[in-house]
Amino acid sequence: MVSPEIDGKSGKDAVEIARHVISSLLLAVKMSSLYPEDHPLYKTALTSLQDHLDAFLEEYDELEFRVEKSQLFFEDEVVYKGEAKDGDLAFALFRDGITALVFQSEWEPWEVRLFVGIFSKYKSISEEAEGDIVTAMWEAELPHIQYESAEHILEADLETEFSLSESEDRTLGRLPPMREGNGPSLLDTAGGDPDTVDRPSPLPTIDMASTALTHEEIGALVEMTRREEERDAIREILNILSDLLIGKQDERVCDVVFQFLEEELHSCFARKDFEVTLRILKGLRRIYNLYEETQPLSRARIKELFSTASSPDFLSPLSDVFPTMSATDIEQAKKVLLLLPSKAVYALTPMITKSESTPVRKMLSDVVVALSAGNTDPFVEALNKTDEDLLHLVVPILGRLEDDRSSEVLIELATHKSERVRIEALRAIMARDLWVPEKIGPLRDDESELIRELIVEYFGSRRSESAEAVLLSFLQKQRIRDKESGHLSPYIRALGRCGSAKSAPFLKNILFKGGLISRFRGSALREAAAYALLDLENKESESILEHASQSRFAGVRSSAQAVLEGRGSQGDKP
Repeated sequence: MVSPEIDGKSGKDAVEIARHVISSLLLAVKMSSLYPEDHPLYKTALTSLQDHLDAFLEEYDELEFRVEKSQLFFEDEVVYKGEAKDGDLAFALFRDGITALVFQSEWEPWEVRLFVGIFSKYKSISEEAEGDIVTAMWEAELPHIQYESAEHILEADLETEFSLSESEDRTLGRLPPMREGNGPSLLDTAGGDPDTVDRPSPLPTIDMASTALTHEEIGALVEMTRREEERDAIREILNILSDLLIGKQDERVCDVVFQFLEEELHSCFARKDFEVTLRILKGLRRIYNLYEETQPLSRARIKELFSTASSPDFLSPLSDVFPTMSATDIEQAKKVLLLLPSKAVYALTPMITKSESTPVRKMLSDVVVALSAGNTDPFVEALNKTDEDLLHLVVPILGRLEDDRSSEVLIELATHKSERVRIEALRAIMARDLWVPEKIGPLRDDESELIRELIVEYFGSRRSESAEAVLLSFLQKQRIRDKESGHLSPYIRALGRCGSAKSAPFLKNILFKGGLISRFRGSALREAAAYALLDLENKESESILEHASQSRFAGVRSSAQAVLEGRGSQGDKP
């Protein structure tokens, strides 16, 4: 059988349509193996194949594909290039001796449907399958789908593919037949004398019960087989999509491919099959990058699929599988989620607050931080919708970001009505090393003792004119009395660590102030001022301390001497 000669522009069109026939055939076969005949994806793929056949055969009487080991040719053009392995379209035809496949005009829908079913059943070698593609097509008697075959292929080219090695040959069955009844024994066939030849010891009896698989082992084998089949299916579907984009895009077949991948992703998330999910997303990323300039519409479709996979409706099933996830599952899930766009943060942030697993919360936090690196708006919006009672669980993530927007949100949250939120916001501000003392200064009067401690730690962490101005202004407005020493002493100490010579007069006043009697008594405020003067580390403050250490008032003198002696003892240490 010879296909019509095709030249010029129409020839290019014919080659293009021939490629579409192969692509839609591959997709129809794959859908046939995955879904029943009434499934919409299978029906759409089958219709697409039939439409492409019509498009070609309306112009020409027949469409012939020449088969080689791993390729299909239309005329002299390669319209399909696969691999010489089980399950491949070209190799399956070649393996069964088919050298040419011909579709003729006036075909009937049942022929195409039956052919797709035959190929789906026999494209892979199976112990259950009785027969092959050639036998099945011969039995089906398809009037408008013909083939040419050459049985010698099996004896020549395929011999090296399926022949056993010499050692396997000896192991797997080149032994003489076992004796039945009074027939010759193994020794007889070897020419030995049963009276003179030592007989081997009988083989030990095998306890078949001991070799039986447990329910768990059977389940593991079934799951392993399912995963392997699914990986093969995903690889084929992605290859079909990639092949489609090489030439003129076939919208209908692409629709089927994208719809299949969307359904598969949704199913994989629901059953925590992150290995297959990762394969799909990586494959789509590869295709997206491969056709950066030539297929803008297809790239837009891939972006749309990633966007769909990032939606709350799509990702919500993860909440149900998180409690059962192993450490390996968590690591695989992280790899998958990191491939999604930043909008996935909308769905992932609430999951942090709902998860009772610390490893899962950490993984989700890491993913949210990574996805928010270039765009924090989704995370900020998710924060605004987070339950106030659980907001403190996700505020620390802001401490790991680096943009101005997250800084502004942190400062706002530092004055939140919830104490736990304020605490986490302050810790995040300190973790980010955001230096905004004038904006969080009001928290020095917070009702929470822990927040006041954090403010003291924050203000006393560095020399800063802004921090000194905030503290000095605050302290100068207070009526500083010994009965308030527990509240104010820490701020006085912090003033010494962040301040300069500007603060020395104020601290001197606290050290020396008081009535005649009070200056003879010890005072926590006086001691705090003495330590602050020491921490200022300037000549003026040292002079004040030296003068106070010689004061005739015992309270003033003892406070200064204790600080100076403490400095001396610290300096003597190695």
